[in-house]
Amino acid sequence: EVREASMPTALIEIGFHSNADDSTALRNSVFRAAAMRGVEKGYRTFKSGETTCLPFKIASIPTASGKFRVRFPVPVTLQGHPRFPVTVVTVPVSCPSTWTCNNKTNSFTKAVDNVVTTTYYCDAPSTKPAASFKWKTTVKDADGVVTAAVEHMTSCSAGT
Repeated sequence: EVREASMPTALIEIGFHSNADDSTALRNSVFRAAAMRGVEKGYRTFKSGETTCLPFKIASIPTASGKFRVRFPVPVTLQGHPRFPVTVVTVPVSCPSTWTCNNKTNSFTKAVDNVVTTTYYCDAPSTKPAASFKWKTTVKDADGVVTAAVEHMTSCSAGT
């Protein structure tokens, strides 16, 4: 029994054959693979000294602004223990009609203090009026775990 073990021990239950929903899930190879990835990740993070179990999610993306034709950083703060590399995918939610907004994908091999920093760029002449944009961002880790989407804002204006 787990309570009598003389070393770190875990009892892992992925379902019960007597529960109809569990029984269906246990017959699904995608579920079984995901469950085993979870077991492996738990073992790996325990062995590397992780002591907290937090869900993988985007903790924050601040509003950011920049000048036309100048790259500006947008930090994405992560929570949890993603397996790297991670891929940050950003899609436009609202874009002014006089602008062209595209999907954006960046990969990162590590985070610094749980932050990966994407770069934005507004390609516009200085005569164009300032604009604001709403984006939706997700992060996918090397295990295939995808965060919930987080909406955030950027704005661009002419430089002085």
